[in-house]
Amino acid sequence: MPSTSSWTPSSNSTASRDAAWQTFEGEEIVYTHSYGIARGNQPADENTKYRIASISKAVTATLAMHLVDQGKLSLGDELVSIHPALQNPAYPDDPATLQMLLTHTSGIIDGAGYNRAISRGIFPSLDVVMQSNNFSGSRPGERYSYSNFGLGLVCAAIEQATGVPFRDYAKSELFDPLGLDAGFMTNDIDDPQTIAALGSVDPLSWGDMEKAYSQIPLGQMYLLGQGELYISAVDLAKSRDDSCRGRQFLDSDSQRVQFLSQQALEQMHTPMVYDPQTNTTRGLAVQMTEDILDGTTLWGHQGNAYGVISCFVFTTATPQGVVFLNNRASQMRTESKVYAVNDAVVKAIWQYLG
Repeated sequence: MPSTSSWTPSSNSTASRDAAWQTFEGEEIVYTHSYGIARGNQPADENTKYRIASISKAVTATLAMHLVDQGKLSLGDELVSIHPALQNPAYPDDPATLQMLLTHTSGIIDGAGYNRAISRGIFPSLDVVMQSNNFSGSRPGERYSYSNFGLGLVCAAIEQATGVPFRDYAKSELFDPLGLDAGFMTNDIDDPQTIAALGSVDPLSWGDMEKAYSQIPLGQMYLLGQGELYISAVDLAKSRDDSCRGRQFLDSDSQRVQFLSQQALEQMHTPMVYDPQTNTTRGLAVQMTEDILDGTTLWGHQGNAYGVISCFVFTTATPQGVVFLNNRASQMRTESKVYAVNDAVVKAIWQYLG
């Protein structure tokens, strides 16, 4: 099989459209492909960083489960420990938990307070966000309702458990040990010019991201982890073992340390909730689908924001997988609710893998 491939588009190609694939089998990346223009006249290549939207949620869950392994977090931790206003006043005796955030069953939704907050240039504190309603009418744990706000609050739990800003924790615990140029703000990328412009916006036009988040105190982060990770396809593929089998690092004494325990991995991949309306089965911030490949269960996540439609899917028994990132694609879905472009890409890659 070829190990790398690249293509520079002709002058008739759409200048603002680019994409990257990484395909892996076990420990080996077996296929790499980039095409199109990342920004200006700069061709996309294996170093191009994409804002991967909701695929970020799976990375955030991995970081949280690392702390569960260490006993610093528990899936049963109640959200009132993050902020007292996170107790749904309609159900005062039914606390929402960290596990509910990771399965989108907490009853916390992208409500009025959250939507107003993310429309600002400088994001307010969680105190301000919770002054308006952000609850569904459901009892905590009762019903699935996809929530960016809920997954963002996992970052607050991580900050409270570590005493470290979420983006710094991700960098020191995951990105740096793996040698990845990745981060949850454009400021965290070594060369910001490697960040792809998106379908409708250029992330670099947002300016100083540190300033945008400056009003959110430590322990109140409700953004970043829900969809704001910048990473290349090749680096996301390198981190695949964190979701597939548990990445092993060398510590300061050159001893191998597994990032996630087998128990944590099994918890992440255990089906916990199914939503018939969206045909979505989920574990802990990971999706499961049997609708793309006959006889094959794929785990992972899709991403959709600012024109990005992307996916990171893999098998768990004998790790094979695909990372597909792009900066503009149709939002059309198949009958099974999978984005059509992701469905087509995965089918084509699996046919190539044989």
